[in-house]
Amino acid sequence: MAPKWFQNLKWTELQLVVCVAIFLPLTSARSQAGKIAHIVGGKPNTWSVRADPDFYQNWAFNERFIVGDKLVFLMEYNMTTPYLYEHSVIQFNDNKAFLRCDPNGGMDLTEGLEADTPTSVIVDLHSPGIFYYGCSKHDYCTHGQKFFIKVGSGE
Repeated sequence: MAPKWFQNLKWTELQLVVCVAIFLPLTSARSQAGKIAHIVGGKPNTWSVRADPDFYQNWAFNERFIVGDKLVFLMEYNMTTPYLYEHSVIQFNDNKAFLRCDPNGGMDLTEGLEADTPTSVIVDLHSPGIFYYGCSKHDYCTHGQKFFIKVGSGE
């Protein structure tokens, strides 16, 4: 039998506990190969709009990304509309599209995800450079649900 505190969790809280239990060990330190899985926004945050429009960019500025690392977007499950996520993850083509929050031509990293269970979007950082991410749903990007990162070679 599960502990009483666990039994009283709401579905979204339970999802968060499960995701943190799975991904927390991945973020604690660099492995022997020096790679990290970065939970976007920091643990245990899910990918969603924040009151502070600079939340995600401030988080990104305080991280060090190198080739071989991963970005982990913890997705919120939309209980009211099954099979739809409230948020998307877009990789913008360039800085101009990022600044305008224009997803046209960008890559939708949530396309094809089945939203009937809690999940995450994992992005492998394969090469050095500057990469731009955001949410294309509603006007979330213009309200700060976006960030860019600089990925170093690690040398």
